[in-house]
Amino acid sequence: MSSKDQVKVSRRRVYLETVVFSAEQEVTVPASIKVPDSAQYLLQPVLMLPKDKLSIFQGPGKIRVQGQLEGILSCVDSDEQVHTLAVPAQEFMAAFTVPVLSPGVRLEADVRIDGIEVDQGEGNVANITAYIFINLWALQSQEIEMVSAVSGGDLLAGTGIVRMQQIIKEIGAEKTMTLRLPLEREMVPSGTELCFGNLGWQVEEGRLRASGLVLAKVYCLTGDGGVKLVSGSQDFDLELDFEASEINESSLACSFIKADLNVVSDGGALELELGLKATATGYREQMTEYVSSLTGADSQQRTIQLRNRIGEGEFKVTLDGNCPFASLPQSIDTVLPKVRVIESQALEGKILVRGLLTLNVYYTDESGLRRVLVQEEEFSQFFDLEGSARGYSVESWAWPEDAECAEGRYTVPVLMRVEVIEEVEFRAVTDVHVVDPTQVPVNASVILYMVKKGDSLFSVARNFNTTQELLWDYNGLSEQDCLQPGQKLLIPVYQTRFKVQ
Repeated sequence: MSSKDQVKVSRRRVYLETVVFSAEQEVTVPASIKVPDSAQYLLQPVLMLPKDKLSIFQGPGKIRVQGQLEGILSCVDSDEQVHTLAVPAQEFMAAFTVPVLSPGVRLEADVRIDGIEVDQGEGNVANITAYIFINLWALQSQEIEMVSAVSGGDLLAGTGIVRMQQIIKEIGAEKTMTLRLPLEREMVPSGTELCFGNLGWQVEEGRLRASGLVLAKVYCLTGDGGVKLVSGSQDFDLELDFEASEINESSLACSFIKADLNVVSDGGALELELGLKATATGYREQMTEYVSSLTGADSQQRTIQLRNRIGEGEFKVTLDGNCPFASLPQSIDTVLPKVRVIESQALEGKILVRGLLTLNVYYTDESGLRRVLVQEEEFSQFFDLEGSARGYSVESWAWPEDAECAEGRYTVPVLMRVEVIEEVEFRAVTDVHVVDPTQVPVNASVILYMVKKGDSLFSVARNFNTTQELLWDYNGLSEQDCLQPGQKLLIPVYQTRFKVQ
């Protein structure tokens, strides 16, 4: 073979975080609670999924996600008076069957309430059924070698271009803080909600500076069967050093790892002790060319799944509307807003968020009875977000702040945060083996080969100067089949008598 016909293969090594496994599952969580004998009908419960109670456990062939459900339930008696009770904490669990995962895999889970049903059974028992949707991802940071170009010989290559956020370094930090919230006497905490707001960060010469706000709500029951909402917030800041000056782009994920609620000894305040965890990933973004298919040579291919962070945004909107009270309120006691995101859609440069606002307005009427008004409204909001495009996935949440109700109208400020992710899946050539064309096979013979640990069809073909296709034919295998240690393969071996001149 002349030098001009020699095959040249260019390779590129990249360090990426790939999705090695993902799954979703819905679990049903039942709960029962005794209600007063006078209860005539039940309101929709207000339920929460405390983030600090979410745990992930990995075992052989299984991943288990555990969490806790808690909240409050209001019922109305024959006098149209409202009583509110605590829903006992209920644990839930989902088990996922997974393939063998390499050490160092990072597990992420997200849970949300997808629906709630409630009915009054025999014996004045309220039966609650919550449908919880669980998403699980297994991510791994690893070095991948891909073929970026080939030339020479009779090779014909198909190519593609993909956005890659090449990981340079991952770092993390933990922080503790305490929120002090007001508490009236004889109030009993029955549920806590937490989230991060105003989260922002920037990276300069390898140093990340972040700031944000911890937002907290505590649902409390009063001694006379009422409900109060206690809320508060506290600023925080973080500084992380990648110790790599070339890093100027990063993602940042914050989570709660501890949330202990304690009543101060004099009963006049709540102390919420929080543990925060921050994980930052420094990366370099680039558009990379790769070889997607190859004819004329034996090649090894791999399907690669990536989750590229495109951007995030935080927005504040105000939802308002009319309150059609059945009787004139003497006073507004408590307003409990809940927002559920129904749909998030990425558009060109914009994000569409559709959601449902549920409002429970607890009030005292002119006769002194405690009553409740339940209001539900759907809403749609468009937000500008640079880099967004159709087909991207959107993760979003909404945090309704302290709501107000006056003069027959409600006003609910809502903080919304969206994160846009580009989910990429492509098949790339990771290695090339050119069977030596100068070898002329004669006197063919077949040997029996015992597969060793770490063998692949491609590596066996390379060792014996043959092709994967030939091994498939001889052994009745397909491209999807994986070799197992101890497996026997028939391999055609040729004794070379001479070479082509």
